Amino acid sequence: MRAVIVSAVLALAVSPALSQGVQESLELSREVIDQQKRVIVAGSLPLSDKEADTFWPLFDKFQKELKKLDGRADRLIASYTAELATLTDARARAMLDEALSIEEDRAKLKRQWVKRMAKALPPRQLVRYFQLENKFQAVVSADLARQIPLVP
Repeated sequence: MRAVIVSAVLALAVSPALSQGVQESLELSREVIDQQKRVIVAGSLPLSDKEADTFWPLFDKFQKELKKLDGRADRLIASYTAELATLTDARARAMLDEALSIEEDRAKLKRQWVKRMAKALPPRQLVRYFQLENKFQAVVSADLARQIPLVP
């Protein structure tokens, strides 16, 4: 059952209508994943009542922090797609620096939340949860890689 849910979410996330722009497709991918993330995590991460009582509030806070980074990434993508035809070398380099900064901030955020969630989850559950997060991010990244054109 869990595999069916994951497959359905992934199929919806990576197959938006071809006529949609990159930004609309990104929003759709994130929306579909966000709507199903809690369900998928709950089905993939068996928790005791005590673990669940501690984990889910942390999950919600972590998701809120991730959304901030996603917002930065979305703004960068919107700028890139809007400026692609007239992109200067300086602007391209600034965008690359911002993309790397977002990746670094995402890694820092994960490290912070691994420490916090380690108080709620045993190590194997902790690893499993962050594997799920990586898979969710991979879906969005694959969608972006497919749609965002290379710099001319």
